[in-house]
Amino acid sequence: MIAAIVPAAGRSTRMGQPKLLIDIEGTPMIARVVAALHDGGADRVVVVPPADGPDAAAIGAAALAAGAEVLVPEVQPAEMRDSVELALAVLDVDPCPDQILLTPGDVPGLHADLVDRLVQESAAHPGRIIVPTHNGRRGHPIVLPWEIAVHVRDLPEDAGINRLVEAHADQIVEIPVDLEMDDVDTPADLDRWRSQASGMTVQVRLFAIAREKAGRAEIEVNLPDPATVADLRRALADRFPDLDSVTLGAMIAVDEEYAGDAAIIGPASRLAMIPPVSGGSDEA
Repeated sequence: MIAAIVPAAGRSTRMGQPKLLIDIEGTPMIARVVAALHDGGADRVVVVPPADGPDAAAIGAAALAAGAEVLVPEVQPAEMRDSVELALAVLDVDPCPDQILLTPGDVPGLHADLVDRLVQESAAHPGRIIVPTHNGRRGHPIVLPWEIAVHVRDLPEDAGINRLVEAHADQIVEIPVDLEMDDVDTPADLDRWRSQASGMTVQVRLFAIAREKAGRAEIEVNLPDPATVADLRRALADRFPDLDSVTLGAMIAVDEEYAGDAAIIGPASRLAMIPPVSGGSDEA
C-alpha cells in the first residue's frame, strides 16, 4: 500500500492570503494536490490542516472533497515535522504502508503523471528514497520507505525532515523531471510557477522499443508554447531517462509527417516517436 502525507498547517503569512485555497485552473490548490496524489497511485492521502484560524475549516473541506483523510490537530503544529508525525501515527496500523509520499500542500505543479512515475521508480528501487530533481534542484514529492519514514519521530526536537533524508544519503535515487516541483511561499513564487506552467502539455505516441522501455503506448510531456521537435527531444530525455538511448535516433512525426528538429509543435499537434527498426513496422 502507498500512502501520502500532506502537511498543510502553515499560516501562509508570506503569501498574504490562504495559499492552499488559491484557485489553480478552477480548483483550490490543496484539492489539486490531493487529486494528483490519488490519481497517481496513492491509496490513502492524509492531510493535516491548521488546528484553527479563519481558513482552517475551508482547507479541510477542500481536501476532504478531493478524497483526502483530514486529520485536524488538537494544537497548531509548530513545524512540518510535527504534522508528519501526527499523520504517521494514524497510518501506523496493520497493514502499514510500504511507502510514504510526502509533499507540502502548496505545490501547484504536482500532477498525477509525476506521482505515478515516482511510485514506479520506488517499486523499481525497493528500500530507497526517491527524490525528483529539476536543473539539479530537489523538489516534491519525495517517496520514503515506511521503515525510514517512521524514524521521523526519533529525530532531535530541532531537526526537520531534511535531517532524516540526509541521514540516508546513500539510499537516495534522484529522478530528473521537466518542471520545477517546488512549493510556493510568496506571490513572486506563484508568479514564477505560473510563468513556467504557461506552456502546453502534449501527448506523444510511442512505437517499438520506445513503447517497451516506457511501459506504455503514450506519454505526456510539458513544453513551452510554441516548441520545436528539438525541444521535445530534450524534454523526453529529461523526463524519461530510460528512453535516452532511443530519443536521439528516433524519428519524430508531427501530424503524421516525419519532421526535423526545427519543426514547430503546437498544442494540437499529433506527435509520435518511431525508433528505427529493421524491416519496417506495420504498427507505425
